[in-house]
Amino acid sequence: MFFMKKRIYVLGVSLGIIMPYIGIFAGLQVSPVLGNVLAFPAITLSYVTGTPIGMWHPAMWILATILSIILWTIIVFVVDKLVTK
Repeated sequence: MFFMKKRIYVLGVSLGIIMPYIGIFAGLQVSPVLGNVLAFPAITLSYVTGTPIGMWHPAMWILATILSIILWTIIVFVVDKLVTK
């Protein structure tokens, strides 16, 4: 897992930065379930800390972004391994 392809990292970082915002928008406009799935790291951090997302300070946003990047990189890695087999 430590020697993944560069595109897995690029996709993981890109999705990790973009998906929470798309998830929050989709949750408000399209479907709450879809929004919860896409914004899972931010919602989990909000639940654990007891602080609503709109009241976060910058350190919380950075932590949520890092958690999202890690999660989406793992998801991209697993999907890549399933597709390439």
